[in-house]
Amino acid sequence: MQEEIFGPVLPVLTVKTPEEAIRFINARPKPLSLYVFSKNSDLQQKFLRETSAGAVVTNDVFMHSITPGLPFGGVGESGLGAYHGKFTFEAFSHLKPVLYAPTLPDPSFRFPPYTEQGLSLSKLVMFKLSMQKLKRWLGVAGLAIFAIGAYVIYHRYLKN
Repeated sequence: MQEEIFGPVLPVLTVKTPEEAIRFINARPKPLSLYVFSKNSDLQQKFLRETSAGAVVTNDVFMHSITPGLPFGGVGESGLGAYHGKFTFEAFSHLKPVLYAPTLPDPSFRFPPYTEQGLSLSKLVMFKLSMQKLKRWLGVAGLAIFAIGAYVIYHRYLKN
């Protein structure tokens, strides 16, 4: 167990407590996969919270590697990225953000000290930019649904 195992061998180690198992796992490089066999959901969550692995699987050792909707990959020494379907494409792609800023002087409302009027104007500008982006993503019908939801949230939670 000095290197990762890529074969039909599954080491089984005996420990007395879940805490001992967690200490054992955390004392070594992060595994590609971590398998927890238990009906106790609190214990499953304990392993999920207190360890790090490429994947955590409960009560199975195979299904996650063949499920197309789940990424398969490691962290740290067990690898970087995630693979399977769209995750493979994303792992080997670089999304390159490009921002074209105008050469106009920056309006004073963008910088401290902030005034109530400046904050209101900033919120309005950000809302309009968000609406433009949403128009492209959702189309008119989606935008109408979003606008109704935003109106309700604003008047119910944010107005006062």
